[in-house]
Amino acid sequence: MSPRTILLILSLSLSTASLGAGYFLAGYWQAMPALLLIWLAWFLTRRRSVFLSSAIFLTATIMLAALGLFWHIPTVWMLAGSLAGLVGWDLLNFKAQPGSLFEKSHLRSLGLALLVGISGMLAAAVFQFQLSFGAAVGLAVLAAGGFVFGIRQIFKS
Repeated sequence: MSPRTILLILSLSLSTASLGAGYFLAGYWQAMPALLLIWLAWFLTRRRSVFLSSAIFLTATIMLAALGLFWHIPTVWMLAGSLAGLVGWDLLNFKAQPGSLFEKSHLRSLGLALLVGISGMLAAAVFQFQLSFGAAVGLAVLAAGGFVFGIRQIFKS
């Protein structure tokens, strides 16, 4: 089994487990069948259409995380589930020769992005930042600008 496949299975399982733990600890155990169905849907559709299985998984993960936040389930569980789901989505849609330089570079940058995301998540949980709507929009614009800059740098080289 390649490192990418192991990371993929771990990230999808961690996403489901994080969301499940958040819902269960908050007393919403009724969400467990939905989480199991999402994981099974990915597992059953992964051979037919990679795009379909990844889109189903990511959409359902984000929707369940948003619903959890709406129901005041601890943010850490919902963010961890979303972040792991996003990593799984990225690994599902990434196509490269196993062991190639491009794959290694992608996994390194994915690891760095994951580290930054986890650091931000932990900082937000510890310090409980209260941002105004304008500050949140400003940070979103900054993040989008950084994403565009990164994509341009990739295509430049």
